[in-house]
Amino acid sequence: MEAFPFDPTLKKKKKAKEAADAALPEQPKEYSFDETIKKKKKKGTKTPEEDVSLETQRERDEDYRLYLERIFDTLRRNNQEKTDKKEKIIMACPKIERDGAKKTAFVNIVEISKRMRRQTDHLVAYLLSELGTTGTIDGSQRLIIKGIFREEQIMFILKKYIKEYVRCKNCKSSDTQLEKENRLFFVKCISCGASQTVTMIKTGFLAQTAKRSSMRK
Repeated sequence: MEAFPFDPTLKKKKKAKEAADAALPEQPKEYSFDETIKKKKKKGTKTPEEDVSLETQRERDEDYRLYLERIFDTLRRNNQEKTDKKEKIIMACPKIERDGAKKTAFVNIVEISKRMRRQTDHLVAYLLSELGTTGTIDGSQRLIIKGIFREEQIMFILKKYIKEYVRCKNCKSSDTQLEKENRLFFVKCISCGASQTVTMIKTGFLAQTAKRSSMRK
């Protein structure tokens, strides 16, 4: 095997070359020209025709918005007028007093029936039917009810009476009349002209009680 003599200058030359390469100035990188950039830039620009079209669209949107506002303003005014026309009953609280040990006096029933614009007899019949008892109007225009009842019970029944025999189911107005035709009762609304039939007052319990009272006499 042939031996080669060791040359220590080879390593030094390699290091000298690396040092010379590092001393050279950095060459600028070459970039290829991309035509798509120019095309994209051209796409971003708007023609005068496009500007006019956008302005026209904005004007149309503004006109449409104003049109909707006018419609909603008209609807609000109409609803407000309908609400103003609805009459509500300002009903006084029922004045309830004890009349002896086993009876209750409804002091202001006549006043309440007048505010409802209903006959007192009709309201009395409904009230006694719901309570399941009997009663009479005394000389002081009080309803003397057999049994002990609280004000909350009477108020609850009065609200049911208004819902069934006073308030219009169509427009919710209380400006109504209770009319009878062919043994049927109708609630006729003055505000909207609607007419609805109402249920007859259940007086079976009262009739039976009256019959028993007459038999005892």
